[in-house]
Amino acid sequence: MSRIGRSNSFWPSPTQRALLEVVLGPRERAAERWRALQPLDVEALEPGSFALLPLLYECLGEVAPHDRQLPRLSGTYRNVWYRNQLLLDRLGVLLPLLRQRAHTDPLLVGGLSAALRWYARLGLRPVAQLELVVERDAAQDAVRVAGYAGWQATGSEQVRTSLRDPSGRVLVIHHGAPAVVAAPLGDEGVRGLRDRALALDDVEGAPLVLEPVDELIFLCATGARTTYPPSCQWLIDVHNLLVTEPPPADGLADRAVRLHLAEPLRATLGYLAGLLAPGERGEHLAALDAHPASRRARFAFVLSGVGSPALVGPAQTLAAHLEATGDQSLAHVVTRLPRSLQETWGASSPLQVPLLATRKTLRLVARLLPQSSATKRSRSASS
Repeated sequence: MSRIGRSNSFWPSPTQRALLEVVLGPRERAAERWRALQPLDVEALEPGSFALLPLLYECLGEVAPHDRQLPRLSGTYRNVWYRNQLLLDRLGVLLPLLRQRAHTDPLLVGGLSAALRWYARLGLRPVAQLELVVERDAAQDAVRVAGYAGWQATGSEQVRTSLRDPSGRVLVIHHGAPAVVAAPLGDEGVRGLRDRALALDDVEGAPLVLEPVDELIFLCATGARTTYPPSCQWLIDVHNLLVTEPPPADGLADRAVRLHLAEPLRATLGYLAGLLAPGERGEHLAALDAHPASRRARFAFVLSGVGSPALVGPAQTLAAHLEATGDQSLAHVVTRLPRSLQETWGASSPLQVPLLATRKTLRLVARLLPQSSATKRSRSASS
């Protein structure tokens, strides 16, 4: 993902942007836009492009049924459908166990929730892993019960546990709200999300999912930030949500502002408007226009898109803190920072924060110094 006239690192490259126009734009222009990209090998696209391939298969099947790359794309579509169906089957087994034995009703978030709700067919949306959100105090029981269904823990952090089944499928159990939105949610946490959640009654296990306003805000908050590996999947999810079940504009804007997550939402909707309807703001952007961003909110959004691998972690930690304290005084932002870092880093007390900060700073300097030295040597040699 590269910069396209924007300061953040996560926007699609020119080729990805052109492919988004093909698969998301009007069908009557898709064939022309596809021809303009030729020659293009769909097996040699840059990282972050895989999400486009199933949609490209569907699109070309309609507008260019004899295209030579359709057989490859057909194989991708079938593979995505098969893998997603297996995850869906595993979800149907896991949910009753969690309700009965862990006494928690988890929220289904992430790729499988999007695939079930915003896509016409299960093969159109690649899903890398199954993601569930439970209350923090129920997380250990949920991980233990998942073991009864064949999932084994492969890694645990303060905010989530990763598990894998014998076939290699991945389950992530979030301990409380996902980290990127935990701070903006504050005291509301999982309880507030569940109060607003919906049940997918036509899916085995009737999983609880986020209601559209929350889903849209969180899609933008998790997508419009630097991630490794990069992906343009969140842009497709947002587009499909808006087409399938557009939330009320005023309610969306009010909640995004209250959660201090209006900037990633504004940027994502603005990008899609520029991509598919240049010159049109749309009702959702118009509603957001009534809430101008503060300098602090704009700075937090810039931090979330820092592209340097060595600086991503510190930048996003600071961005989350700024979002969580968006309506508080600057003095409170500064004095609250140690407590925020304690919670993020899992320190037992605020007194440990300076020591942890020192260690992290030294590791960061150690990562940056070899690059600087190499750069100096290169410049010296060229001179």
